[in-house]
Amino acid sequence: MKSASVIQHLSIAIALSCFAFINQLLLSQFFYSFFANKLNIAIITCLYLSYLIWQNRLPAGRLILFTVNIVIVLISLEYLQSLKSLCLTYLSLIWITRSILRYTNGLSILADLVLCIISIGTAFAAFNVSNSIIISLWCLLLVQALHTLIPGRNVANKLYQQTSADNFEQALQTAEKALQQLLRQV
Repeated sequence: MKSASVIQHLSIAIALSCFAFINQLLLSQFFYSFFANKLNIAIITCLYLSYLIWQNRLPAGRLILFTVNIVIVLISLEYLQSLKSLCLTYLSLIWITRSILRYTNGLSILADLVLCIISIGTAFAAFNVSNSIIISLWCLLLVQALHTLIPGRNVANKLYQQTSADNFEQALQTAEKALQQLLRQV
């Protein structure tokens, strides 16, 4: 199940990277290069955040979280002038969203923060080598796909369900023994 999740997130990373490439070609026709890069990164971030929120099955708060994320993306798109600060803001938003939706303990949140730092470092290194936003975005998304290897809410829920089932079995056996003792006395 873990490998399917990693493969699923890697395929999402590849699909978003291909979409970013097509998007970059289209946006560069209408906007100057810097604004096209900013807009492309904002669109990919919104799509990735939408996927993270949609993938989670929490019944309440998804729409509010989505709205808050979109508002923050739009505000930062308007007011941040550096691509580095824009990327750091968006990656912080991704980290906070994943921390809210996926993780139950502080160690997992810290591991995801380390993964985000590694991914932004990889993206900056790729940009320094290739001078391409698309390649650096692709590297960032591929490293971000590894977040599925960090134990999250799903693992904790499975352990809780297993413990609950064990407790239920134990209570059932105790009740059956008590019932058998009552029947022997009658």
